[in-house]
Amino acid sequence: MDFIDLNLQNDTLVTQALKLGFSKVKKAKIIQLNSAKDFNLINSKELITIESTNAQLLRDCIRQKKPVLCNPLLTPNFYKDIGLIREALAQETVFEIPISQFLKTNFVFRAKLINQTRNFISKCLKLKAKFVFTSRAADLHELKSPQEIIALTTTLFGLTKPQSEFIISERPKKMLEYLR
Repeated sequence: MDFIDLNLQNDTLVTQALKLGFSKVKKAKIIQLNSAKDFNLINSKELITIESTNAQLLRDCIRQKKPVLCNPLLTPNFYKDIGLIREALAQETVFEIPISQFLKTNFVFRAKLINQTRNFISKCLKLKAKFVFTSRAADLHELKSPQEIIALTTTLFGLTKPQSEFIISERPKKMLEYLR
């Protein structure tokens, strides 16, 4: 099975990622949305992930620009936002869940983020919204092998092993084909 990491943020880690078991590694351009003016930074033929602390900005951007990836984890109450999930589903935007976000969060905040993400993933599965897990690794300590990601997603987020394998292999593969 070919495992693909769609958002490795440190170019010096590509060799290590390939040694860990990834067959392809990509670096998505991250766009932090602060206002509607930031929508102009999006090019539909690039691998782009958007993120914001404003859920309405994310919804509007998805509706207008159709970005490939959307990281909802920075948005307050993202796990309750059915509207965001429905908008992404309608526009075929895929949610990006970066593993590094959980590694950088400490103490009770990590447990809270894991629980919120579990709820969000549950809603995505129920509504058939698409999502992928990425490493978004900036250093070697944040880089995890495909087997570690599968273990994390099955243990912490309640996915089955086939679901976990699909979200780091087949779904990223389809996304890269879409960008061609």
